[in-house]
Amino acid sequence: MKLRFLLPLFLCIAILMSALTGWLAIKLKASLDEVADAQERRFLSVSLADELRQSSDDLTNFARMFVQTEDQRFEKYFQQVLKIRNGEAPRPEGYEGIYWDRVIAENNSLFETETGEIISFEDRMVQLGFTESELALLHESQRQSDKLATIENQAFDALKGYKKGAFSAGQGFQDDGGGNFFFSSDFGAALAQSLLYGDDYFQVKAAIMEPIGRFQDQVNFRTKQSLEAVQNNARSLLFGVLFATASLFGTLVILSLIIQRKVLLRTNILAGTAQQITEGDLTVRSRIQGNDELGILGKTFDNMVSQLSQTLILVNAAKDRMEKELNVAHEIQMSMLPLIFPPFPDHKEFDIYAELHPAREVGGDFYDFYILDDEWFSFIIADVSGKGVPAALFMAVSKTLIKSHAMSARSTASIMTNVNNELSADNKESMLVTVFMAMFNFTTGEMIYTNAGHNPPFIKRANGSVEQLNERHGPVVGAMGGLIYKEGTLKLAKDDIVLLYTDGVTEAQDSNNRLYGDNALHQLIEQEETKDIKSIIKNILLSVKEHEVGTGQSDDITLLGFKVTQEIYPENLDTLELTLKNDISEITRLIDSLEDFAKKNNLPTAIIRKFSMACDEIVSNYIYYGSPHQIDDTLHVKLTKLKNKLIVQISDPGIPFNPLQDAKDADTVSSIEDRKLGGLGIHLVKEIIDEVSYKRQNNRNILILSGYLPDKKR
Repeated sequence: MKLRFLLPLFLCIAILMSALTGWLAIKLKASLDEVADAQERRFLSVSLADELRQSSDDLTNFARMFVQTEDQRFEKYFQQVLKIRNGEAPRPEGYEGIYWDRVIAENNSLFETETGEIISFEDRMVQLGFTESELALLHESQRQSDKLATIENQAFDALKGYKKGAFSAGQGFQDDGGGNFFFSSDFGAALAQSLLYGDDYFQVKAAIMEPIGRFQDQVNFRTKQSLEAVQNNARSLLFGVLFATASLFGTLVILSLIIQRKVLLRTNILAGTAQQITEGDLTVRSRIQGNDELGILGKTFDNMVSQLSQTLILVNAAKDRMEKELNVAHEIQMSMLPLIFPPFPDHKEFDIYAELHPAREVGGDFYDFYILDDEWFSFIIADVSGKGVPAALFMAVSKTLIKSHAMSARSTASIMTNVNNELSADNKESMLVTVFMAMFNFTTGEMIYTNAGHNPPFIKRANGSVEQLNERHGPVVGAMGGLIYKEGTLKLAKDDIVLLYTDGVTEAQDSNNRLYGDNALHQLIEQEETKDIKSIIKNILLSVKEHEVGTGQSDDITLLGFKVTQEIYPENLDTLELTLKNDISEITRLIDSLEDFAKKNNLPTAIIRKFSMACDEIVSNYIYYGSPHQIDDTLHVKLTKLKNKLIVQISDPGIPFNPLQDAKDADTVSSIEDRKLGGLGIHLVKEIIDEVSYKRQNNRNILILSGYLPDKKR
């Protein structure tokens, strides 16, 4: 039977048996009440029959005591018994038993103060439901009692000396002439006693007691039968209640056994099987049989475990394959980072070291560094939001874009602006990256940097002091296009150290969820006595790992240290700075100044011609197309002769514009007649000048032209 049918069936049976038990209990209660009533009625009926006999004895006793003692109390008691029996006087409380003995002992006080119900003996019998035959015996006894009362009254009159019309003169009484007879007191007392102790008196007394005896027997027999009938009914109901209760208990026992066997036992088997499965044993089976719900559940459970076992085999295989792929991805990602240190053995001007520890096989942190030219070196640290493969892919794209723009610009602000525009253009997954990028000039010691929402780095100077670069130059990269990032500059000297890090360092947590924090990192850097950047980074990593004991690494951890290792001595032989008005005639002055500078420094004519053509193109282009024509709209030109190259920097106050990227590409394929205008000027500049770069600094566009001197190219 299905469990969903079994339980309601037993529930219905239990409800019916409970209802039957309740009904029988109610009937039993009523029957017990009837037993109590019957017992009470029997007691009252027997007591009443006994009281009838007792009242007859009391009358006899009081009559005899009166004639013997001539005490008026006993006549009064005699008359009171008659009145109480006939319903002419109240029936006192406690009238049964020794009531009159108490009255005699207390010399009338109890009798005179008693109050009670006024009801005749016959009415009391009617109230108790006496039968007609029982009432007939009462009436017969009462008739005989009346006869006895007559004799007793005669005895009373005899004792008093006269009785009107009671006796005749032939009986020895004298007539007083008025119809009354009288006699002497001695004769009256003897007569009274003869009346109460004579044969007639005893015969009448016997005639009274005989029906009372039969009356008592009938009452006793009737009430006994009635009581037995009620008691038998109560016993039957009691047996019914016991049977119904036993049946209900049996039903519950049977239900418990069935539940134990069909539900609990098999449920325990299922629970034990499930426990073994959670412990990793997929070979176990419940083997529960049956067509009920638990049987179906057991079969389904076993089938599920079998399928789970097969699925787990496939999952483990896929997991192994995924782990291999993730390991490969990890290797690929790590291979994208510079891992050989020192990376540029020929450059003694600086030292650099970095480590990356992803929280997973692949992560979103990255660092990078590269030499841009003979003067500039760039290093970067970044943290992509999220972890795993999506972050790794976004990291690869970000790293590539930053390096690509760094090759053509010497402005970290310009690079971040362009990278942000490209990353946010098609960023459907809303991936973000925080970046700190710096460019260091070997020859001047200048560091240009931009912080795009990243953790502020630390600078440890050669004298041991530590400062933190807290300014931000823009938000995280990739959030929204069209943002203009800024940049900062500072000077680095020999033994100065720049320390970059990601939030995996400062946000590392201990077992109490306390963060490692910027203060701990600041103190550790400040307390480091070694000037070896690799040792500093190793010590920081060790401190973070000790802080994380018991919790494990929750985020990627990346550290990069850059140190200036040589004194910086600018090698400028000469410098020329010009301020040009926003006028096309100023180009002639610029060309003349270039030629004078070349003669003074013995520069080759070919190089000066190339720079003259390039400067003419750039300045005229600005005056005609880019100038906002403001009062302070002036161009600044700076010529610097280094040991191995000539550098010309041309800056303008126009809107941000990188001609190396934003200008139209020149059409060098079509015929002259079909070529579109635009792009040829910057194309010419890039063709004749060795290196051309752009940066945005102090709200000015700066185009940098670099030309190597003969036999000085690297």
